[in-house]
Amino acid sequence: MFKLNDFDKEEEDIVFKNNIFKDILKFITNRLLIVTILFGFMFYTLALKLFDLQIVNGAMYANNLVATRAKELPIVAPRGTIYDKLGRPLAINNSAFSLKIDPSVTVDDTNATLLRLIQLFEKHHQEYVDEFPISLTEPYVFEFNDSESREKWWKENMTVPLDATAEESIAYLRKHFKIDENVNPLEARKLLAIRSSLYLQRFSQYDPITVAYNLGTETMVDLEEHSREFPGIFIDAESLREYPEEKYVSHLIGYIGRISESDYSANKDNGYSSSDLFGRTGLERAFESELRGQNGIKNVEESSTGKIKNVEIVHPIQGNKVFLTIDSELQKKVYHMLEETLKDVLKNKLLGKSAKEASITLPQLFSSMVGGNVISIKKIMESTPFSQSVVVKNYLIEVDPTLKDLTEKSFDKETITKLKSMVEEGLELRKISPVSMLLVMIEQEIITGDMEYIAKLKSGVVKPLTAVIEKMDSYEITPQMTNLDPCTGSVVVTDVNTGSVIAAVNYPSYDNNQLVNNFNNEYYTKIMQDDLTQPLNNRAFMESRAPGSTFKMISALAGLASGAINTKTTIYDRITFEKAGRPYTSCWSIGRSHGSLNVSQALEHSCNYFFCEMAFMMGNQKQGNEDVSIGYLNKYMEDFGLNGRTGVEIGEKADVVRATLVANGWPEDTPIISSPLFKEYAEKSYNPDVPLADYMWRDGDTVRTAIGQAKNDYTSATMAKYVSTLASKGTRYQMHFLDKVTTQEDESVRSFSPVVEKQIDILPEYLSAIYKGMLLVTENPQGTAYELFKDFPVRVAGKTGTAQEKSNRPEHSSFAAFAPYEKPEIAVYVLMPFGTTKTMTAPAGQVVKKVIAEYMGLNVTPQHYEEVNSLIE
Repeated sequence: MFKLNDFDKEEEDIVFKNNIFKDILKFITNRLLIVTILFGFMFYTLALKLFDLQIVNGAMYANNLVATRAKELPIVAPRGTIYDKLGRPLAINNSAFSLKIDPSVTVDDTNATLLRLIQLFEKHHQEYVDEFPISLTEPYVFEFNDSESREKWWKENMTVPLDATAEESIAYLRKHFKIDENVNPLEARKLLAIRSSLYLQRFSQYDPITVAYNLGTETMVDLEEHSREFPGIFIDAESLREYPEEKYVSHLIGYIGRISESDYSANKDNGYSSSDLFGRTGLERAFESELRGQNGIKNVEESSTGKIKNVEIVHPIQGNKVFLTIDSELQKKVYHMLEETLKDVLKNKLLGKSAKEASITLPQLFSSMVGGNVISIKKIMESTPFSQSVVVKNYLIEVDPTLKDLTEKSFDKETITKLKSMVEEGLELRKISPVSMLLVMIEQEIITGDMEYIAKLKSGVVKPLTAVIEKMDSYEITPQMTNLDPCTGSVVVTDVNTGSVIAAVNYPSYDNNQLVNNFNNEYYTKIMQDDLTQPLNNRAFMESRAPGSTFKMISALAGLASGAINTKTTIYDRITFEKAGRPYTSCWSIGRSHGSLNVSQALEHSCNYFFCEMAFMMGNQKQGNEDVSIGYLNKYMEDFGLNGRTGVEIGEKADVVRATLVANGWPEDTPIISSPLFKEYAEKSYNPDVPLADYMWRDGDTVRTAIGQAKNDYTSATMAKYVSTLASKGTRYQMHFLDKVTTQEDESVRSFSPVVEKQIDILPEYLSAIYKGMLLVTENPQGTAYELFKDFPVRVAGKTGTAQEKSNRPEHSSFAAFAPYEKPEIAVYVLMPFGTTKTMTAPAGQVVKKVIAEYMGLNVTPQHYEEVNSLIE
């Protein structure tokens, strides 16, 4: 029988069981338990995997780690070589070891690491790259050489405030790169050179940065021994550019450097990176595409531990060979010929060889050398009590006692200018002696002199003038160093029958090796500050001067072609030409008439009056046909190439003038010869509101144009092209440097064939009359260069030229010639600014004579061989 108690007990069991089930279900569904089980399973799986990796298959995986990073590094192709016409190298590559930094590698303390690296360099006297555009020592100054665009670009890329001074820029960058205040200014400045290069490369992190070229053995050994201290730094073999002929061809060859921002923007689609090298100037730039070559690639795979797993290399292809028309041996000899002639003129002036010309005094010489920074005023003020310079220093302090407290920071431009002026005054007042200045030059190692020589100078055994002349003869004191007139010049030699440039010399010059690889900022700043001689100026192609009487062959041809004269017409020289109004034009032989002359004789005597009268006869304002005269002159000026480029592959003055014209809103085809329109442009460029009367073309402009003055303004290269065209009977060739381009395997890529730009139609009798006049210049006793060429074995057609630019300086000396007269081979033009002197006949002509003699082989000493008896062994 069922009892109630039994029912309750059963129900109680059911409730109990349900509660247990609910508790179990609650425990199972608890999130914490689920997470615990999940993590337990994960750790179990990880433990199994680790056991498999480390125990079961550990050996296999240790030798076959999975790569975690891939790098693609460029292998720079060796640049092509540049040769002269006979295969002599002018730009070559030398294999060397360089130190590079991989910007992608993170360093714990960059500043400390780089400072240790700099100290290692200095320990072994190893040069390193320093392209930081602020001076090394205080007072800090920018070294942009007044280039606002370069300064702006650098500041923007370095995030420096645009209005910051050099000192403020240093302070800003020290803070930016967190350089400790305890690091002294000199070390901080050196550190900034490398830090800034890395920072400029921040957008190309896989392009290595070169911090030192041409590593020495001791440097490399030390780097290897301490390699762990310099993470991301590695030694790499690469080709360094070298220019064997240095100053002799530097303006022509130019140099290479890291690609500029503007060049990169223009060429990045051609495969250039921001760290690539690029032709900066000259033929290195002109033939960039031929010389560049094709870069290789190094594909590197690195493991997670940094171990290199795989390397694939695509080898680079070297650039092409470029052969020029230049004869480098002639180029070198012409350079020395020009320098020697400049030296001789200066010597003659120092020695007072002509009573008709003011001499150069020793105080003037030393003042000029101080003014031109050849003699360092800063080093004088830094001299010690027992130095040779202390006499000059004591004089300056005696004049201005405040100079005694000069510090490093005090040597600003204003102070240096003041000190130079004080030295100049001291020399003029004889308070500073020439002997003292010579001793300063010896101490500053400008000239040589041992203790015995110094004693002779002090005792008067060796006179100061004698010492200066000796040092000039040995070229310890060069014309460039004097900064006196004349100290510059240019020579261009062309092949009459092809337009090839055989030689193009600039004096002074510079060493382009200093500006390639490890760019020498100090050297660059020094030559940029040489305002008078301007060594970087490619004078042959960029310096234009009035040609003077070397222009008169064009005037003669215009007069003949216009019908104003014929070959037999004579004009009486009345010395001063007054018909065109003031200022009057006088013949160079003031006070002495040349008498009645025909056109050939007028060239022989270089008679200004003849060519003024002839130009006036061609057309003048009184007759109402003045445009006819200048029109004929302009026609032949254009025909002979004076209105444009010579055609060479490097930059020319014509490019600059035309670019300026266009920038000022003038048509690109505006003539750049002495013409009415060019006179208007020239006057308005100085004063846009100039009145019509100031730029109106007058008869005086025409007659002065006819004698090579007025607005005539041409480079030596332009004049050489004109003379060459004249020698080739009117065939005007494009001037050029390129002979041919070949691959490294000597397969032809391209070659240059003579290009005739124009064939000028000239009647034979006109040419004959002009040729005769040029020959009379060198062969007739009345000729202006007869004394120079009277015993010369080669017949030369020549023309002297002088042109005044400044009333307080000598006239320019120029000479135009072609030779041999019977069958011309070369044309030569020499320009010696401010070189005319009474102490020497036609200084520019002296150089022309030497050039022709060298080219024709007149300077070769015959080789004499003893006859050998072939019967005797």
